[in-house]
Amino acid sequence: TGHSLLLGIGLYGSSLLAFYAIPSVVRVAEFTAALVVEFFEFRWIEALWRYPFGVVMGGLALILFSLSGAVFVAMPFVMLGAFFRDSVRGLKQFGRQFGSQWAIAGTSGLLALWIAAFAVLQVQPQARAFELLETPTTTPANRQALVAKSDVIREGLLNAYLNSYRYLSPREANNHVFAMYRHLNVPEAIANRLQDANNALLSPFLYHGDRGDDARAAELYAQFFDTSIQKAERRPIQDALRATYNRSGAAAGQLDANRETVWLAQQDVTVNSHGDWADVEIHEKYVNQTPDRQEAFYSFSLPESAVLTGLWLGESEDLDQRFTHVISPRGAAQQVYRDQVRQQVDPALLEQVGPRQYRLRAFPILERPSIGKTQPMHLWMTYQTMQEDGAWPLPRLSERRNVYWTRFTKRTQNGRKVARVDDWFPEAIPAANAAEPQIHSVTLPEGYAIALEPISTRGYQRPANQRLAVVLDTSRSMGDRQSELAETSRLLDEALRDGNAIDLYRTGAAGIQSQLESNFQTLDSRTIEFYGSLSLPDLLQQFQTLRGDRAYDAILVVTDAGSYDLATEDAEVVVPDAPLWLVHLDGLPSTYDDATLAAIQDSNGGIAHTVREALDRWATEVSLRPNVASIIDGYIWYADPVQNAPAEVAGDRDFAPLAARQAIWQMSRAGAADGDTSLLDLDAIHAIAKRYDIVTPYSSAIVLVNDAQREALKRAEEQDDRFDREVETGVETLTQPDNPLAVNGVPEPEEWILMGLGAIALAGATWRKRRQMGGNEA
Repeated sequence: TGHSLLLGIGLYGSSLLAFYAIPSVVRVAEFTAALVVEFFEFRWIEALWRYPFGVVMGGLALILFSLSGAVFVAMPFVMLGAFFRDSVRGLKQFGRQFGSQWAIAGTSGLLALWIAAFAVLQVQPQARAFELLETPTTTPANRQALVAKSDVIREGLLNAYLNSYRYLSPREANNHVFAMYRHLNVPEAIANRLQDANNALLSPFLYHGDRGDDARAAELYAQFFDTSIQKAERRPIQDALRATYNRSGAAAGQLDANRETVWLAQQDVTVNSHGDWADVEIHEKYVNQTPDRQEAFYSFSLPESAVLTGLWLGESEDLDQRFTHVISPRGAAQQVYRDQVRQQVDPALLEQVGPRQYRLRAFPILERPSIGKTQPMHLWMTYQTMQEDGAWPLPRLSERRNVYWTRFTKRTQNGRKVARVDDWFPEAIPAANAAEPQIHSVTLPEGYAIALEPISTRGYQRPANQRLAVVLDTSRSMGDRQSELAETSRLLDEALRDGNAIDLYRTGAAGIQSQLESNFQTLDSRTIEFYGSLSLPDLLQQFQTLRGDRAYDAILVVTDAGSYDLATEDAEVVVPDAPLWLVHLDGLPSTYDDATLAAIQDSNGGIAHTVREALDRWATEVSLRPNVASIIDGYIWYADPVQNAPAEVAGDRDFAPLAARQAIWQMSRAGAADGDTSLLDLDAIHAIAKRYDIVTPYSSAIVLVNDAQREALKRAEEQDDRFDREVETGVETLTQPDNPLAVNGVPEPEEWILMGLGAIALAGATWRKRRQMGGNEA
């Protein structure tokens, strides 16, 4: 087996190298002739007199180059002869021991297998995947047939997406042999035939498609699998990137999710309780484990009534030396943070990206030096929260990028060492002295009297005799939520028994007609086709198109966590004329785009895990309006306008940040009720956030470390788009490796040498791989 493989490798490798033999002969002959002419012109004598060492070394280099060229020219023939001689010797020895017929049969069979394997490698999976998805399907049966072929489609789209990492070149872009022979004035037809022969031999290493198929594959993957290819295929993509050179950006992207590059060396949580609410401080220490600067990234959630109150960065635990934050309009803060990351300068950014969702980023975690200790980064974050079930809620992680922790991470809670925690935080810290929910009241100078009382004093209201619209997400990922959909059906049946009228809107992905079921009676998910991809803007747009002039008291969108990674900048969401409630059956999304977030807030809507939670909160809010800001986390929050507001906070001053959060919620709703929220309205909302030093959906906390950054932020805050935040999905633009087989111009002699060396390297790699295979078979 081994000797038969050796024979095949000799034939294959020498055939590849033969393409470079004639051009190399010509170029070496031209070079040698030029060298001889230069020698007999004797101009080198003067140079020898002035620079004897340089001329001698240069001459030796030229002689070595000529000899190397001669060796390269002879290599195909020497290689074939050596491999053939060794193979024949081994096969003869085998024949003498076991019989020549077995030697002939074994060699013939193995070469036949070689040819068969070569033919199989011509078939690449992306062609079939593109063929299956090329024509939009028109029937449920055809769509389900495609779903049944998901593995074939996934393999093909992934191969197309990684084509520049898995293959030397696209087949059509391989033109280096043609260029070499055309430069020797070989007729174009013959040069084309030689290039075709080279393509045939290199076919297993050439991509049968276009270099730009990666973008097409990513788009089709998102449409078919309802998620981004970088998110779903993170592991094989990371493996491909590690196998070659990829200039990754400084910012942490989707491919950095769960990547272990920045070690969380220390984490301290301190709770300062004030009865039924508390100030919570989090301190973390990060140590980079790589030679490159990294970004620490968290997506997390807190109770909806909680409010972020601070962010700091430092190079040590010295609180006096740390850099503090400023509250800035969300668009300006995002712009400055991204610009500074590109410049490799320290910033940190804390944003609210949902009713209870937040995004925290810190850069740079300094690289690990080759000698000495790594400089750690320290980060502090503070927030205020209400007590829940006798415990203090901690951030719940949605996604982390680059950061990781181990059993050696030092963790403390209120100064006491805690046992190992597998997640970022436990769900909550038990309160040392659990307090009963209390009534709080604060009057703000901005003209709002904020009060709250436990919901237990009144209880939730059930909606009755209301007209509801239920918009059902039928994207592919919802097909995995059968149990949750069954529970949703039961809750809707209960709502129907309370005298409510419900219209069901079945949305549809591209090629599927959306449908309206007026006064529907039951929801049977088994009769629904879940296919394709739908975004929240898509769902709301289809609802607006179908509803006509129908009026509703509330709109419920039943969906899953969705795919924010597929969000686009141009998505438009019309604020509905009824409260919009998003019911996420499998957990909350990590982020909302600002258009969707505005639709929730400005319509007096909210988010919930179940239809029951959404209906109960909405109905109770309606029964207590107009002065109820929200019902969240077991409390009723009131926001009453006052005519003669005090000059300073009246009431519990320490409670003011929590109260200001509710005032901002009420102001945003009031602004939307008067029409589109204007820039003046946003500035007024931001002024409250700045006064009370809190993070809101409109205002972010950014840490700056030098005057140049502060000046950049000042300029950004003066722009009209200071509240316009760009969509950041985390999808990374991969660096495309160079194509070694594509020639854009006429190749120079050194390029021919490099091509030849590349061919030798390819032949060597092939030989080693085949020999290893042969050794295993033997």
